[in-house]
Amino acid sequence: MYRHGWYQIAFEHELAEGLTPIHLAERRLMALKRNGSIRVFDATCPHRGANLAYGGKVCDDHVVCPFHGERVHLGTAAAGFFARDYASLVIGGGVFVGMSDSMKPDFPAGLQDLQRRFELIPGFAIEIEAPVEVVADNAFDSGHFKAVHAILNEPEFTFGGGGFGELRAEGEFIIPTANPTQPARVKYSTGAFSPGIMISEMTGDPPYNYIVMSTATAGEQPNRCTIRVTLGLKPPIDHNFRDLFMEASRQGLEQDRAVWRHVARDHAPAWRPRDAAAVAFREFCKRFVA
Repeated sequence: MYRHGWYQIAFEHELAEGLTPIHLAERRLMALKRNGSIRVFDATCPHRGANLAYGGKVCDDHVVCPFHGERVHLGTAAAGFFARDYASLVIGGGVFVGMSDSMKPDFPAGLQDLQRRFELIPGFAIEIEAPVEVVADNAFDSGHFKAVHAILNEPEFTFGGGGFGELRAEGEFIIPTANPTQPARVKYSTGAFSPGIMISEMTGDPPYNYIVMSTATAGEQPNRCTIRVTLGLKPPIDHNFRDLFMEASRQGLEQDRAVWRHVARDHAPAWRPRDAAAVAFREFCKRFVA
């Protein structure tokens, strides 16, 4: 389990008013949506371990535990029982939580910069039979784009640190078009802000001027996670392209799913020179372990 960094726990529209239980690997959390704001807390009652999100009653600054009626303060209290609160961010229709005081890379600043340049459009969520790092590794895996998603080349990625402390990789995609003699050449740039948050940008001739944020969040069951996709477009929004993109993204994830389901989790990779960006991502992930 990654103990540090930012993770997307929901789209805003997935949360009901009041308490919603959230599972982030073995951590039991709860999101409180109230008066137009969202906060995230530990969900385990300090008294006897009940999950406060299932039947707990919110009263002012505390939750009444459904097991014994104890008053559990929302946030650190000087005395008595309390539920720890976590740094949270609601932006672009997504709800994100910071899991520790070690908040580098600076994901909030990176996302706010992104929102100044693009309109963020919440997409869809899909559950995948794969651990978080296998999903996010795809953005740095130059070889799989040609083999799985049928671009025409295996890009050579350069990689290094970004302006917000993220790990970045860049390369060029050659993408087939309706005219087989004129494929599209598109600049691809991706940034990892945690093992579960990737923001990739495509730059080229239309329609290749957009960003996509792909997040992966571990659930209760091992080797499973929820992927959420958010699209960033520059106004005016082309709604036809938005819909086509979301459908293409679903199809792409289904192609990946077929591979991920059968990957040997304990296999030691035999790295190639062109895998250097993927190796760097593996090393990047180690920063987020306890």
